Amino acid sequence: MLAPTNETFYNVALLFMKEQLEPDDLLAFTQGKEEGFIAVYKLYYQEIRYFTFKMLGSKEESEDITTEIFLKLFKIHERFTTQVNIKAFLYASAKNSCIDHIRKVKRRKTIKKDFSDTSTGEFANEIEDVTVEHAIIETVMIKEIYEAVEGLPDKCRQIFKMLYYEGLKPDVIAHQLSITPETVRSQKRHALELLRVRLSDNQMALAVILTLSLLECGQYLNAADTFA
Repeated sequence: MLAPTNETFYNVALLFMKEQLEPDDLLAFTQGKEEGFIAVYKLYYQEIRYFTFKMLGSKEESEDITTEIFLKLFKIHERFTTQVNIKAFLYASAKNSCIDHIRKVKRRKTIKKDFSDTSTGEFANEIEDVTVEHAIIETVMIKEIYEAVEGLPDKCRQIFKMLYYEGLKPDVIAHQLSITPETVRSQKRHALELLRVRLSDNQMALAVILTLSLLECGQYLNAADTFA
């Protein structure tokens, strides 16, 4: 068994393990079979890509780094025997890759001074203590909200997205869909009630749904397009 990359990421992986690989898929992965790779990729690619996006702020760079991380994972597939260690490795590798990338960008932009070993270490600690923690929490929260929204009934989901993704007013939506504004408001209430139920086991995600303003909710959910 591969030892946890570090305690922090192992504990994160253990805490957020709602998604489960089928035993056959995990075995196939450890044996280097294509179906095992595909299963792990489908389960975690969007999650890790969103995490790196929150660290870097660039979808293009996050896609490149995430792809490299999965290539590394697949090359050492035989070292993994548990799903927890797979997820811990992905998050730890993502964090390290993002820090390396940010350092390179900062070096290119720095003309008058270079990073000493000490400053580099301080920078890494700052990223680990603040940015990484927030990015992990938001990744888990947004993934659950996104999946809950995608699970709404068709019309309900369409109206919810027009309200919160696009920021449209009920009257505008009613005109576009040839329905009444009251129908729009009714579908909105129905969507929020369904989301309350579906997110009841994630208090942070539930708090976002219950308390966010239109602008704030749009900011979060537009970011969730990374999962699409």
